[in-house]
Amino acid sequence: MAKTRKPPVPVELPVAVENHPTQRVLTLQGTVGVAQARTLHACALALATPGPRIVVQAQHVRHLDCAAVQVLLALQAESLRIGVEFSCPTLPSSVQETLRHAGLAGVLAPSGAGE
Repeated sequence: MAKTRKPPVPVELPVAVENHPTQRVLTLQGTVGVAQARTLHACALALATPGPRIVVQAQHVRHLDCAAVQVLLALQAESLRIGVEFSCPTLPSSVQETLRHAGLAGVLAPSGAGE
C-alpha cells in the first residue's frame, strides 16, 4: 500500500531580504543567532551597496545574539559610510533591553527608544 505524503510545511526563514524600488527590507524573526550569522552576513553584504534605503524589520524577533548584533552594527556603519539611509523601526523592547545592558542603547533602537 502506497504511503501518501503530506505537502511540506512552509518554513519561515529567520533572515530574508526583499528589494523594492524605494527600499530594501531585511526581515528578521524568531531567534537570530550564531547559527544564522552566515546567512545574515551574506544578506548584509548584499545590502551594503549604494541603492535605496535599508529598513530592518525585526518586530517578530525573540532574541538577537551578539553575532547578529555585530552584523547589524556593521551594516549600519557601512550604510552610513556609503550614504544609504538605515533604519530599524520595529525592534522589540526585549531586544532593546539587551542592547541597553550591553551599553548599546539607541544604537539600533527606533528613534527615541532606549535613550
